Amino acid sequence: GWNDKSLAIIQQLAFANESEGGGSVVVLAEEEKADMEQALRAAVESKDGGLDLKGTVVIFRSGNPLLEHELHKVSVKTARAIIALSPDDMNDPDEADSRMVRQVLSLKGIEGMIAHVVVEMQDVDNRELVNMVAPEIAEVIVAHDIIGRLMIQCARQPGLAYVLENLMGFEGSEFYLESWPTLNGLKFGEIICRFDDAVPIGVKDNEGKIWLNPEDEMEIKEGFEILVLAEDNDSYTVNEGKYKGFVGQMPEKSKKAASKEKMLFCGW
Repeated sequence: GWNDKSLAIIQQLAFANESEGGGSVVVLAEEEKADMEQALRAAVESKDGGLDLKGTVVIFRSGNPLLEHELHKVSVKTARAIIALSPDDMNDPDEADSRMVRQVLSLKGIEGMIAHVVVEMQDVDNRELVNMVAPEIAEVIVAHDIIGRLMIQCARQPGLAYVLENLMGFEGSEFYLESWPTLNGLKFGEIICRFDDAVPIGVKDNEGKIWLNPEDEMEIKEGFEILVLAEDNDSYTVNEGKYKGFVGQMPEKSKKAASKEKMLFCGW
């Protein structure tokens, strides 16, 4: 698909593949191939902070992503990941989301596909439709819902927007998940100093649940993945464990009386 988020996503993919000398991004959408190429060219040549591909090659193909033979034309079975973008020319969110469900079903029907699929939907109430038909391959992102919650948090906590912008983009440090068999059997509190160039902040268990800032006594079992904040996925590794973590006495929590907040919405 192709919408107003496409160029920003291509830029982040370019940042992600920079350490590997660039990657390949294939775009399959119903828009004209020449129009999409022109939009990318204009973004790259823009003098006001233009898009930097950093060695990544972007290939455009015009076609219907709902059709299986069109998906085979772009070698969907060899893709590492698939991003399905919601159409922005439909006024009815339910209609747009029904198209995304059909998109997921088309991808699910392709034998031998190994890619993880991220699907954009417009109504949070419709996300369960994808979870029902393809929970094993697809992950749903409801952009409007996420943006709304982030805006409220940023309004209540000045400076939080800058933090989130740095954490969620591929510039600087990002979140990475990886399994480290040498850490099996240890407690989470024992692994906080086991990475010289990364900060452990959570654990993904064998059921797929993410535990952020878990208890120090949580045991790292076989198959668990460690969630860390690091510069790149190949910039950190487990050290020999010479440094030991020390947990001091926690300060007493003080509860402040909640006060009313006044907030102004500009626009609707």
